[in-house]
Amino acid sequence: MVADAAERLGLILPQPTPGTARKLENLLPPIATVANPLDYTTPLWGQEEAVALTVGALLEDGFDAALMVQDYPIHNPGPSYDPYLADARALRRPASAFGS
Repeated sequence: MVADAAERLGLILPQPTPGTARKLENLLPPIATVANPLDYTTPLWGQEEAVALTVGALLEDGFDAALMVQDYPIHNPGPSYDPYLADARALRRPASAFGS
């Protein structure tokens, strides 16, 4: 949805370089695509280490910033939030390392 909105707004979302694309092919589940790697669907959702590796691979391409958009459920603290928090931590770790 974010990529679709970006396209309508004229924002360019560059594709991964060939080297990064090869890394992503090894990191992503078969249902995900290298062309849109962080629309990773449920196989990676909440898998903190796998998401961190994927984000880290993308940031190696020299992007200026990293952003994660999550659709949190209605406030209901507890185990249902764990996957959301894992994904947020997974973005923070490599983004911090790259200064994003």
